[in-house]
Amino acid sequence: MYALVISENKLTSELLCRNLRCENILCESITIYNNYKNYILFNNFDCIIYKLTNISSKNIKIFSVLKEISFNKPVFLLINKYQLNDIELSNITSPYIFPEDIPSRFLANEIKKIVNRLKNINKEYSIKVHDVKLDINKRIVERYGEKKFLRNKEFQLLEFLMRNTDTLLSRQYILENVWDRNAYFITNTVDVHINSLRKKIDYKRHQQLIETVYCSGYIFHSKPMCNN
Repeated sequence: MYALVISENKLTSELLCRNLRCENILCESITIYNNYKNYILFNNFDCIIYKLTNISSKNIKIFSVLKEISFNKPVFLLINKYQLNDIELSNITSPYIFPEDIPSRFLANEIKKIVNRLKNINKEYSIKVHDVKLDINKRIVERYGEKKFLRNKEFQLLEFLMRNTDTLLSRQYILENVWDRNAYFITNTVDVHINSLRKKIDYKRHQQLIETVYCSGYIFHSKPMCNN
């Protein structure tokens, strides 16, 4: 579970983050003044938690904006409802509203249940890029008209690459998303697994999709490189 915590106050965001980490929810915190509209990592989070302490029409409007740019991830609002008037309350349309003083343990449990439920509802069962077919439910990969056997991490790596096509992905970024978000160590783990994928699903020279960008990382192309 990976959450983005937003508040008007940096200390408030960081305190909530610290409490949620104690409940096994990884968090990052920003304030609403940190250019939240263009926050490039929104898509990496499982949910957004917005703690609204200073109630105003502007901050309530920010909640609506967050819902629009959250990549269909749930946005949880922590608020003191008794400070809202009827007009302000009618402008908040969300099933995920909690009292601001809710204990962290109960908040974390509710967030986990809701996020996991939504993941199951919205879960994709297959991905296709060019002629590579990934059946997530059955854990089957097909390429060149043949089924391929992949080990667990190879499968996760391929899924991550296929969800981020035509994008330069650094080794560190791949490590953080496929292995561990805190994997700040020098290793050839990514290179070894990429080479293994090449041998299994990308070995035909004129149909290769995986490109190595020297000293930068890898790109998984949506079309064979010979056609780019």
